[in-house]
Amino acid sequence: MKNKKMISFILAAVIFLLALPSAALNGISGFVRILVEPSLVYDAVYSFRDGMAWVKRDGKVGFVNKYGEVVIPIEFDAASHFFSEGLARAGQGSMETGFTYGFIDKTGALVIPYEYGSARRFINGSAYVSKDGRFGYIDASGQITVPLEYDWITEFTDGLAIARKGGFSGVIDNNGNSIIPFDYTSLSFAEDGLINARHGDWQTGKAGILDRFGNVVVPFEYDWIDIFYEGLAAVRKDDMLGFIDITGNVVIPFQYGSIGIREEDPRWRSRWAHRGSFEDGFAVISKKDWENGDWESGNEYGLIDRTGNVMLPFEYDVIYSFSEGLAVVGIGELRDGEWGLDLYHTFGAVDTNGNLVVPFDYESVSYFLEGVASARKDGKAGLIDTGGNVVIPFEYNWIGPFTNGVATVSKDGKNGLIDSAGNIIIPIEYDWIGSFSYDWFNRFDNAVGIAGKDGKTGLLDNEGNTIIAFEYDRIWRLIDGVAFARKGNWSTGTDTIINISGNTVNALPLNALLQFNEDRNNNRADGLFWIYTGDSANGFQYGILEINTEYVE
Repeated sequence: MKNKKMISFILAAVIFLLALPSAALNGISGFVRILVEPSLVYDAVYSFRDGMAWVKRDGKVGFVNKYGEVVIPIEFDAASHFFSEGLARAGQGSMETGFTYGFIDKTGALVIPYEYGSARRFINGSAYVSKDGRFGYIDASGQITVPLEYDWITEFTDGLAIARKGGFSGVIDNNGNSIIPFDYTSLSFAEDGLINARHGDWQTGKAGILDRFGNVVVPFEYDWIDIFYEGLAAVRKDDMLGFIDITGNVVIPFQYGSIGIREEDPRWRSRWAHRGSFEDGFAVISKKDWENGDWESGNEYGLIDRTGNVMLPFEYDVIYSFSEGLAVVGIGELRDGEWGLDLYHTFGAVDTNGNLVVPFDYESVSYFLEGVASARKDGKAGLIDTGGNVVIPFEYNWIGPFTNGVATVSKDGKNGLIDSAGNIIIPIEYDWIGSFSYDWFNRFDNAVGIAGKDGKTGLLDNEGNTIIAFEYDRIWRLIDGVAFARKGNWSTGTDTIINISGNTVNALPLNALLQFNEDRNNNRADGLFWIYTGDSANGFQYGILEINTEYVE
C-alpha cells in the first residue's frame, strides 16, 4: 500500500512538472510564464517590488500581489509606489485641495495618522515630514524625533543634518539637539566631516570651515570656498585664487584669477572639460579673473600640480582630464557662430610633463581609451594612438569609443564595427549598431550587440555573426537569457519572449509588455512584469508575466 501511494505521488509530481511552462533552452534554464492573463482593469499600474505592485482604479490606489490579488485595498487617495523599511506614505485629499499624509504598513493598516503636509520615505528608521510649513523627523512609530520647527532640514549624514530656522543655518543631531548654533548664513557638508560655512551675504560676507562640533578650522576670511577635491579646495580672497588643505593651510598661493569657465562666458560650450578642481593630481587654472568678466582674450588656461608647480603653460582655451597619461588640449579663437560669439578650437594632446605628444592638427580629439582616441580632420573621423600616430585614416563620418577592443563606425549613412587596428570586424552595412556587451544575454564566448538593418532589428556577435535574424521592429533585454521582441507597431504588432537563438519562449497577448525604466533593475530582480491589451480610448486590461532564468554554460 505504501509503495502504491509513493508511485501515485511520483506520477502526480511528473504530471505537475510536465504541466509547467517550457524552459528557455540553449543555455538558459528556468521558465517564462503568464501568471495572470490580461483581465485586470486599472487606470494605472506601477512596477513590482517585494512581490507587490501599486495600482490605481477610479481615483483610488492600493497594491496587488503577483497573482493579481488585492493585498492592500484600493481605497487610498494617494500612496507611494513602493514600501521603504516596511512602510509606505499614504495620503487623503485631492490634487485640488491638497493631501494630508500618513504611513501604512504592508497589511494596509494606517500606522501613522494623516496629519502631515508632506512626507518622504523612511531611511534608517526615520522620515522627513512637515506640518504647517515646518519640518522635522518622525520614527516608525510616529513619534517626533526632531521637532517640527525648521524652515527645512537636509537628510542626515553620519548622524548630523543641516537645518535652517529664522533665516539662519545650524546643525542638529538625529535627536534634534543643536550641535552648531543657528548663526550662519549658509552651511554645507564638505569632506572628512568638515562643514563649509558663511557669515553675511554673498557680496560682503566671508566664508570659513567648521568641524562637526562647530569649532573653526579655517578662519572666516575668504570670499568663497570651493568643495575639497583630493584634499585641496580652491578659495578666493581679494579677487585672487589659491588652494588650502583641510587644516586651512595655504598650499598654493593666491596668484590666480579663476578655476572654471562660468556659464555667462561665451565658452560655456566647453564646460564639460576639466573644471579646475584637482583631479588625478592636477588642476586646470586660469590667470584671468572670470568672476569680473575678464574673458575677452583667449589662451588663458594652464595646469598645475598639488604643490602649485606649473605643468602646462597658460596658453590653452580648454584642457580635458587625463586619460591613459594624456590630456586633450584645445586652442582657438572667438568668432561669430550660429548662436552668437563662440570659441573655435584646434586640438592636440599633452602628457603629464606638458610635452606636446599629439600636434594641434585636429578639429576634435576624444578621450584616450585602450590606447587610441578618435579624432576629426577636414570633417572626417579617424583614429590616433597615444604616440600621435594615425592608426586609421580620416575616412569615417563618426567613430565611437572603443570597448573590449572594438568600436562602432559610420560611413555614408551605414554603420559597422572595427578593431583598434582599423580592421573591419562587422561590415559597414547596418542602419545602426548599439553597444556590445558580454552579458546582454549572459553569453560569454562573444560579446553580443543589437543592430538595425533595412528598418528591422536583430542581434550580432562581435565577429559579425547574426545571432537573431533581422525580422523584429524592436528587441530589448528583459532578464538574463531572454529578451522582449516586437513585430509590427504598438497597436497591431505581435510580441514574444525570445532566447539568444531567437526562438520563441513565450508568445504574448497584443500590446504585451509594460516596463518602468526608472526601476528596471528591480523589475529584473523580481522577474515580474505587467502585460496588457487594449488602448487608451477603450481602456486597458492588465496581466502579469513572471520570468525566472539562469544561464548554464
